[in-house]
Amino acid sequence: MSSERPERGSAARRHRRRRALIRRRRLLAVVAATGAIALVAWALASGGNEALITSQASGAHPTLAERETAALDELLDRSQFIVRGSDRKPEVALTFDDGPGPYTPEIVEILADHHAKATFFTVGNMQESFSASTREQLRRGDALGSHTNDHARMATLTPLEQRAELDRVDIALREHGISPPRLFRPPNGSYDDETLELLSERKMLMVLWSVDTGDYLKPGTDVIVERALAGAEPGAIILMHDAGGDRSQTVAALPEILRGLRERGLRPVTIPRLILDNPPPRDQELPENLDGSLDAVDG
Repeated sequence: MSSERPERGSAARRHRRRRALIRRRRLLAVVAATGAIALVAWALASGGNEALITSQASGAHPTLAERETAALDELLDRSQFIVRGSDRKPEVALTFDDGPGPYTPEIVEILADHHAKATFFTVGNMQESFSASTREQLRRGDALGSHTNDHARMATLTPLEQRAELDRVDIALREHGISPPRLFRPPNGSYDDETLELLSERKMLMVLWSVDTGDYLKPGTDVIVERALAGAEPGAIILMHDAGGDRSQTVAALPEILRGLRERGLRPVTIPRLILDNPPPRDQELPENLDGSLDAVDG
């Protein structure tokens, strides 16, 4: 009898340890499941996209692109447009309209040399000749937006014509293996209620601006630099052009603008990154702007 007791005691201890281990594993499983459910609930509540919800639920860290998309979705839940970001982080968004064109490669190269990112609002009918520039923009991490197919003033068009302008941009991009963008800038700042309804259908954000350099008027390199830096503050969205005419002054001004931003401690980022880091205030007002002037945007 005495020789069997240690074996029975040892077996009992092993049994208790196994039961304790099972209980711990079950507890950890419950905690993990609860955490995953909470993350999914958070993502849904914040307007996160499906990819973000999936990565969070699986325990993976969301990528920057997923976080930017979730931030865009969240903004679209409360606003159809952005004029500027907030001032949470020292970031500004450089934006270029009307491209791609002959000057676009130089602008992309300058941005790369200065480790800066920007957002390019493309005209669909320019892709046939200059799509390589768009692919290079996306390769290096710049953002892409729609600027209609024919640089059309949207408020002057019928609803059907407006829809066609947006559709044709998407078609032009797909023909070159590029996904349709979710950002939109109205040429000349021209839009109406129909424009906003079309953007809402497509889950697209209208991107306006807080600083207009007026570079399309070719006022001189120094003037373009001065105007860009005069309004450069955290959350600013700066309007320039990479096509639509002679943009040699813009090309010459860009390095000086980038140096000036760096001296002020401001980092040029894309619109999606600005939305993620510096989401716009909830009380931003939609300007009734049909001519693209800075006064109309700010007023």
